[in-house]
Amino acid sequence: MAFALSVAVFMGLTNPIVAATQFTAFMGIKNLTISYTNYWQGIIAEKMDYSVVLYVDSMLFLVPLVILPFLKARKEEGLDLVASPSPAA
Repeated sequence: MAFALSVAVFMGLTNPIVAATQFTAFMGIKNLTISYTNYWQGIIAEKMDYSVVLYVDSMLFLVPLVILPFLKARKEEGLDLVASPSPAA
């Protein structure tokens, strides 16, 4: 569910004019974050109990969920100028 939710948020944040490049960057950063998180979880899980690490990680996951309601919808005012052809004179 977390992965699907983040993809939906990234799609909502992506500018339609540069969607392919921007979405690819979002997903690349997401993959980097997953790798980094798995790395620190492994190190900390060896030093502490795994259940404690899982609890800390789940608490960190709640931070973005609290922020989600405060995201604003994208304004697409400039999109009409790019998407529609110029009127013939």
